[in-house]
Amino acid sequence: MTVDEIRVRAEAIAAAIRRMPGWRAALVDGASAIGGGSAPGVELATCLVAIERNGLTPDALEARLRRLARPVIARIERATASSSICERCRRSRIPSCSRYSAMRDAST
Repeated sequence: MTVDEIRVRAEAIAAAIRRMPGWRAALVDGASAIGGGSAPGVELATCLVAIERNGLTPDALEARLRRLARPVIARIERATASSSICERCRRSRIPSCSRYSAMRDAST
């Protein structure tokens, strides 16, 4: 999957997140490690979705996302919770947006 293909999926997810009151989402160019440690220092270009929620620090948001019934794994970059969600969805064959619909639960 190319970065442009990932960006299309990421934009669809970011748009869905932005429709939820109190949430913000933006696309950010990024890089993901390859091979779970088997190729140290090797990265693959990707498109991340930076996620923010009114009233939550990035650390609090990350913790809440991880506690969802279907956890969203994010990382803190530039004081924002970011997730390479498109890559994760592609590997698991899950439709991109449906996996993150439970993010509404991270509000409470």
